[in-house]
Amino acid sequence: MITKFKKPVGYKWRSSKVFILSTVTIAIFSENFLYSFIVPILPVMIEDRLKFDPSQTQRITYQVLTVHALTSVISGPIVGYIADKVPSRKVSLMFSLGAEVIGTVVVATCISLPLIILGRIIQAIGGVAVWVVGSATVADTVGTQHLGTTLSMISVFFAAGVLLGPMVAGILMHLFGYWVTWATAIVVLVVDIFMRLVMIESSGDGKEVDAKDKNPEAANEDISDSTANSDARSGDADMAVVMPVPIGDDENTALLQNEHSTTYDSVKNGHCDGNQSPAPENQKPEEKYPASHFYSVMFRQSRVIAALIIQMSNSIILVSFDTTLPLHVKRVFGWNTLNAGLMFGLLQLPLMIFGPVAGRLKDKIGVCYPAGFGFLTLAPLLWLLGFPGEDGTSWFGSGERGKTAYMVTIVCIGLARAVTAGSATIELTCKFSSLSSHGRTFLLMQSDV
Repeated sequence: MITKFKKPVGYKWRSSKVFILSTVTIAIFSENFLYSFIVPILPVMIEDRLKFDPSQTQRITYQVLTVHALTSVISGPIVGYIADKVPSRKVSLMFSLGAEVIGTVVVATCISLPLIILGRIIQAIGGVAVWVVGSATVADTVGTQHLGTTLSMISVFFAAGVLLGPMVAGILMHLFGYWVTWATAIVVLVVDIFMRLVMIESSGDGKEVDAKDKNPEAANEDISDSTANSDARSGDADMAVVMPVPIGDDENTALLQNEHSTTYDSVKNGHCDGNQSPAPENQKPEEKYPASHFYSVMFRQSRVIAALIIQMSNSIILVSFDTTLPLHVKRVFGWNTLNAGLMFGLLQLPLMIFGPVAGRLKDKIGVCYPAGFGFLTLAPLLWLLGFPGEDGTSWFGSGERGKTAYMVTIVCIGLARAVTAGSATIELTCKFSSLSSHGRTFLLMQSDV
């Protein structure tokens, strides 16, 4: 006898797309807030708290920030593999939160350089988990139809985290001191904890995941209510498909597709779209790969490589500002942590304002041209950024003219980043769906879970 499962209080809004996306957005915001929070106060920690000579500040700053980036690169595939094995993404998000809390406490209370590095390593692992699980949740929730717009809206909060982190840290450090500054970071984590605990994860068909995990009979009832779900799960019991096969968006989609199918390579006109290529007359049967072959298949795709290069380039540019901007403006213009924090604001504010507009543009014309234009614009701007403050040049100097030129260049770089942000995630998601649409399915053995 099947017992009717009672839905929890607030189930409708707690499991809604809006709240799930809000939870992921807050998680991404907090991760970037904590990542950049340390940037303007790190020189103070190195010189005043750890008592290092000021001549070593640049080297130690580089080491601390590089460790975070290196840990992210190494742990990314491992975290992604583990996250695929965890049935509930909410659980993965909670583990990432725990890592961020531990890492933040270690960094805030550090009494030696190894402890700072250890704390940043823990923070990096938690941050990677947030991005991996959060991006997968967003893709499952909204699909590819509005992926560009959704990711651009999330990029606003990404930019807000990167923006407010150094700004808040610089202002609070200047006005209230060390411990009040770190207490603010803890408050952000508390808000993140609340959002993740309240969220009720939903599966792709709108069914509640948490309830099914807790009550197997309720899960059976859900399955019996849906013929499609029943058919999908009536196959081999020893494996589960983890790469979904995209279907039509509505009832107007033909059940038998035309023999000439579309190769989905990029977002265009609200869908993953790209060059159309005719399918062979004798269509090959569906190719099935074990989960261990996922990376070998993905890394043979040219668009995957291009997306990874885009992501790496964006990260290098962003991290270069974190490692050099506070010390550069202090040395050249004599600015303090407050002024350095405001410079980070000028860098991220254009992304917050124009990011959604750029996202809608990518949905209409694709990723290729906006991303290409953005990187072509960034090249001369980064070269120009080195001139203000150099008294040997004919026009730039360390006076008011040089300061103005530096700030204007920072804003222009922020505008260029607005059209490049999110491009890599869109390309990877669409290529993932493209492989599925052409019959490549990755299978995960249940015995491995």
